[in-house]
Amino acid sequence: MPQLSEAAVAVNDVVMKFNSGSESFRALDDINLQVNPGEFLSIIGPSGCGKTTLLRIIGALVRPSAGTVTVAGKSANQARLDRDIAFVFQTPALLEWRDSTSNVMLPLEFQKVPKAEARRRAGDLLAAMGLQGFENSFPRQLSGGMQQRVSIARALSVEPSILLMDEPFGALDEITRDRLNLELLDIWTKWQSTIIFVTHNIREAIFLSDRVVVLRPRPGRIIGELLIDLPRPRTAELRNTPRFVELRQKGEALLETGLREASHAD
Repeated sequence: MPQLSEAAVAVNDVVMKFNSGSESFRALDDINLQVNPGEFLSIIGPSGCGKTTLLRIIGALVRPSAGTVTVAGKSANQARLDRDIAFVFQTPALLEWRDSTSNVMLPLEFQKVPKAEARRRAGDLLAAMGLQGFENSFPRQLSGGMQQRVSIARALSVEPSILLMDEPFGALDEITRDRLNLELLDIWTKWQSTIIFVTHNIREAIFLSDRVVVLRPRPGRIIGELLIDLPRPRTAELRNTPRFVELRQKGEALLETGLREASHAD
């Protein structure tokens, strides 16, 4: 995986407005954020605070109303065209008529990678996701967690330097989510990519991240951040340690402060 010598992502003075008739809604206001190469950064906040909107701006899926975003030293749009960025969405969005291998191969087909090489790469990625034996399974034959692992393998197939993840485990039960959190950390360690992870779950954010950025709603603004000084590699038992509990409480306090500020502004 290519390593970046400068900021992986730099968000400067970003504002996002949505217009509906004569009304204008400010979803994000004065967002400034720098993500370091190889960092695992989570963005948390209540529903409606603009987490997904910010991720989509970084991924060049939408343009901000004001401000600039650079990714891997380029405009966000150029980085997307150069496939420096890959996206994992809330739902796996797999093609029902393709098995696991051919779903992972899809981006490689667009890149015109030779079929044998694409199939080899897909097999390696599915093995890394713990999906040996399910290479020929169709989405309807897989659990929700397995489908999301195929989706992550598909995103990694283009060897992005930056992986954007929008609540990928939000629809899963807590036991499955906790297991996939551990698997994701293993993948991140092996691929050495930069990950920006959106979630509304402070427990998940702390367990995964090097740093957690907290947004408040109406409009979405960064209210603070947590530096996660927990040791790596992370284990399930870490969630029960006093430091983990302390960080979770600090995160919850930041979220509550943001909600209070937003209610006073209304």
